[in-house]
Amino acid sequence: DNLTDHNDVLSLNIKAQDAEAFVFGHFVRYILQLRDNYFGLYTKLSKSYLEADLAASKMQASGAKSRAMEVHLLLSLVYATVKLPLHMYSARECASLHFHTLQLENRKIPAYNELYATVSPVTLTVPLLHVDSTSAMGKKYGIMEKSFLRVNGITYRASVLFGPRPLSQSYRIAHKINVGTVSGQFLPSQVGSLFIWLQNFRYHLNNLDNQRGLPSEKYTAIYYVFSFQCSEVAISVWGADSVSSIVLQEGIRGFGDTLVNAMYHWKASGTAPSVQLRNLVIRKPLRSMMEPGSWSEVA
Repeated sequence: DNLTDHNDVLSLNIKAQDAEAFVFGHFVRYILQLRDNYFGLYTKLSKSYLEADLAASKMQASGAKSRAMEVHLLLSLVYATVKLPLHMYSARECASLHFHTLQLENRKIPAYNELYATVSPVTLTVPLLHVDSTSAMGKKYGIMEKSFLRVNGITYRASVLFGPRPLSQSYRIAHKINVGTVSGQFLPSQVGSLFIWLQNFRYHLNNLDNQRGLPSEKYTAIYYVFSFQCSEVAISVWGADSVSSIVLQEGIRGFGDTLVNAMYHWKASGTAPSVQLRNLVIRKPLRSMMEPGSWSEVA
């Protein structure tokens, strides 16, 4: 049948404005399962991976042919907010990721799967859950109102090359991440709140009691390659009577691959040409945090 030489095509074009989403780990797992159904290892839609395996085995045994599927996704979001709940089962208090625009394109055909996404700019704000000496200082000098983490832009590109049909073995996976300037300032309690969200997120993501269906697919490849680049970093944390900061004026770069040779079978490297760590303490009571002679550098 000559029709089997052509692919079934599904095109999705999604646009939204002023969108808001809450990120719990179990919700993310369901989204990953939805992703696998359209952009996973199999070229036919199925309710479960067991069903897809069974259908592929029957088709291969009978010698029957079917048309593969090609999926093309375009996603465009403007003025969107992602909420990060700081409690395990409540969204009463959340950190917020605000971004102006998000553009995502994903194309999956039997030969490869390619994804390109760009987000710009991104701002992270964290509420203050506990009142302590650091929060009192932050309120006095306006740090609480200005606490944020801002990223000028993020670009992510990924590609997966598959083996010949009907096999689904991928033989090359590449990831490339470019991050613009990262800057911000926080209070220590706000940093702790972010770790609380991360712990809750991982718990929900891996909790088998909340799992429906089989786990999300994981690509395995013969050859992996990744690269990461951040142009500049400047972050400070305000304590009760001190400020700690880290500055990477020339950014940070990382690269790795699994190209097997006589010297190694896995390699990763990273460079940060300029790293500056500083700790300042208050010498006298401040009327303004920019008052001359008020700070001493101790480290």
